[in-house]
Amino acid sequence: MNIVAITLGFAIATLTGLGEKRVTAITVEVGIQNRTLAIAIASTPTLLNSPTMTIPGAIYGLLMFVTDIP
Repeated sequence: MNIVAITLGFAIATLTGLGEKRVTAITVEVGIQNRTLAIAIASTPTLLNSPTMTIPGAIYGLLMFVTDIP
C-alpha cells in the first residue's frame, strides 16, 4: 500500500510540473501521513480505541522508512 501511495504521490507531483525538491517532499509526506493516520484511527477513543490495533500502524511506520526513500 505504501509503495502504491508513494508512486501516485510522485506521479501526480511530477505531472503537475513541480520542481524536484517539491516532488520529493510530497512523496515523503504521503508515506508519513499514511502511518500517522493508521495510528490515529486505532488509538482515538471515538474510533477504534484499541492499543492493540496501533501495533500494525507502528510496524507499518517502521517499514515506511525503508520504502519511502526517494
